Amino acid sequence: MAIWQVLNNPVDIYCERLDASFWSEPLNALSNAAFPLVALLIWRVMRARGPISGMNTVLTGLCALIGLGSFLFHTFANRWSEWADTVPIWSFVGLYVYAALTTERGTSRRYKVIAAILISSVTLTVLFLMATGETTDANAADPLNGTGQYAPALIALLIFAAASWRLRLVAPAAGPLGLGRRRDLSCLYGIPYL
Repeated sequence: MAIWQVLNNPVDIYCERLDASFWSEPLNALSNAAFPLVALLIWRVMRARGPISGMNTVLTGLCALIGLGSFLFHTFANRWSEWADTVPIWSFVGLYVYAALTTERGTSRRYKVIAAILISSVTLTVLFLMATGETTDANAADPLNGTGQYAPALIALLIFAAASWRLRLVAPAAGPLGLGRRRDLSCLYGIPYL
C-alpha cells in the first residue's frame, strides 16, 4: 500500500463522528477556533506590553497551530490529519515542560541540556507510538477513545500551575482581563520569568 493511501486511511474514534464526510464532527471542529483566537489575544497583549520573548512567541504560535491541526483532524479524520492534530499538541507540551523546568534565573546550561534531552525523548516516544499504531483507534479499548494519551500532559500542567501558585511565581490578577502584571504573559501559560 502506498504511503499516501496509508495517510488517507480514515480514523473514527469519537462518538460525535456520524460518517466519513467533512462536517461529521461539527462541534469538535468548530470549537478549535478558540485556539487561534486566544493565540491572537495573547500576541496582541504581549506586543502592547513590550518585547516578546522567543519562548512566548513559539508557545503562542503552537497554540494557534493546535487549533488548526485539531480542526483538520476533526474534519478530514484520517492518518495525516491525526498527525496535524497531535504534533503541535505534543510540541507545545514538550516546550512548555522544558520552559517550566529551565526558566528560573541561574539555571545551569548542563541542566537545560539534560532537560531538553529527556523531554525530547519522551515527546519522540509518544510520536513513535502513534506512528506504530499503539495510540490509535485500533488499540483504543478505553472509554476515553484514545484521548488518554493526553493524561500526562494534564497532570504536568496541574503540577506546574500548583507549583507556580504555591511559590507565588505568577503575579496577582490586574486589569480588565485579569492578566498578571508581568511584562510578558508567561503567567498565562503558568510559566514564570520567560
